[in-house]
Amino acid sequence: MRYKYSLWLLAVMFMSFLLLERADAQACTAPHANGNLVTVRERTGPSMFWAHSSYDMDGWPSITYGPMFFQLPKIMQHLTVLHECAHLVEQTTNEFVANCEALSIMRQEGLSIEQEEYIAQFHIQIGPLGPQYGGSGAAFWAGTLQMCQGQ
Repeated sequence: MRYKYSLWLLAVMFMSFLLLERADAQACTAPHANGNLVTVRERTGPSMFWAHSSYDMDGWPSITYGPMFFQLPKIMQHLTVLHECAHLVEQTTNEFVANCEALSIMRQEGLSIEQEEYIAQFHIQIGPLGPQYGGSGAAFWAGTLQMCQGQ
C-alpha cells in the first residue's frame, strides 16, 4: 500500500511540475462570478476529458487537467488549454466556439500549415465523441473549421 501511495504522490508532483513548466505562457483571464476579470485557477485532478473548465464554489473560473492531458503532444496540450480558457472567456458551453477560438489564437501565434494539419489529423483519429462534439473527432474538426470561416 505504501508503494502505491508513493507512486501516486510522485505522479501528482510530476503533473504539477508540468503545469509549472507553462509558467512562461500567458495566463488565462476570465470573468469571476462577480464580473471582475481574474486569472483562471489551473490544477490537476480527475476529469473524464483531457481537461474541463468550470467555476469553483467561490465563483472563481478554473481549468482542471485530467491524467490524459499529460499524455497529449505539446501542440494538443496548448490547443486544449486555449480551448478550455475560451469556454470561460466566451462564457460558452459550445465546443465548436471554444475550439475555433483556440485555433484562431494559435493561428495568430504563428501556427504553420503543417502544424494545423497535424492538429486536424489528431482530431480525425480520435474517433467517436459525444454529440456536443458532433459525434466524432472528424465532425468536431469539420465543425471547428466551419465555425472559424470568415475569421
